[in-house]
Amino acid sequence: LDAELPALGERLDASKRAKECGLKLNWVKGDIQQLPFGDGSFDAVIMTKVLCSVTDQRIALQEISRVLTKGGRLGYVEHVAADQGSFLEAQQLVMDPLQQAIAGNCHLHRDTDRLIERSVRGAADGQDALFDRLESADRYQVWQMWPITQQAAGIVTK
Repeated sequence: LDAELPALGERLDASKRAKECGLKLNWVKGDIQQLPFGDGSFDAVIMTKVLCSVTDQRIALQEISRVLTKGGRLGYVEHVAADQGSFLEAQQLVMDPLQQAIAGNCHLHRDTDRLIERSVRGAADGQDALFDRLESADRYQVWQMWPITQQAAGIVTK
């Protein structure tokens, strides 16, 4: 699923490479806030640099939880808000409005990893829990990707 599909030539090349590995790719254009799949359709969802740009991160996570089977996993890599009070955070806060305007609503300063962690049972209140277990969660910096230097990666299980 992607908000904008790659060009036809790129899709054909990727599909050909996948077929050589015994895999079949299905290309679907859609909105993560209204996934075009039934409940419990997937054993896993992999998400990279998605939640920075969506209008409502919570709705996106609800949709991911909805399409995951019981025991299904969400793996994510996102750029996130820098540590409070850091020089990087100051840079993010200054640049964020421009970033949103020129990069498809991409927010530099969102606590995406904390939101995912708060959606896990035990950290979440009652029905706010979208996932049962936090398998792993790491924060790290990739300075070559400035201004999206602060990164987070993890796995949660439904």
